[in-house]
Amino acid sequence: MASGDNGSYAQVAKDVGYAELATDSTTYGDTESGSLMSVTCNLISGVKYDILLVANVGVDVANDGSILRVRDNSATGTQLIGPQRFVGSTSSVGEGVVGKARYTAAATGSRTFHVTGDRNSGTGTAHRIRAGAGRVTSLTVTRVVEP
Repeated sequence: MASGDNGSYAQVAKDVGYAELATDSTTYGDTESGSLMSVTCNLISGVKYDILLVANVGVDVANDGSILRVRDNSATGTQLIGPQRFVGSTSSVGEGVVGKARYTAAATGSRTFHVTGDRNSGTGTAHRIRAGAGRVTSLTVTRVVEP
C-alpha cells in the first residue's frame, strides 16, 4: 500500500507473531520431539499468513539427517513446514535450516504454531536446535499483503 493510501488494516503487511530461541533446545533422536519452541498470535479468518522458521540444527553423529517441523496448534498437529538438513559435522553451532509456508486462517482468534524435531536419517540420539549469541532461532508469522 502506497503512502497516503486509505487501505484497510488487513492490507498492511505486519508481523503478528514472533518467538526466538536464544539457547540450544532439548535434544531429540529418532522419535519426534515435543514442542521445542512455539509462537502464539491472533489471526483473522480468511487472511493469509507467511510462517517463517530460521534455525541452526546440530547433530551428535556427522552426516545424520535432521528435520524440523512447524505444526499447527499442537506439537502433533498438521505439519506446515518440514525442512530437512543432512549435517556434515558435529559442530556446536550447527548448520542452517530455513522453512516457509503460507497459511490461511480458518477462524478469527488465537493460534499457536509449534516447532518439533526428528532424526530421520543416521544413528544419532542427541540432535538439537543450536542457538546462541548472534545465531538465534526465530519463528515469525506475518500477515500477507495481497493486491
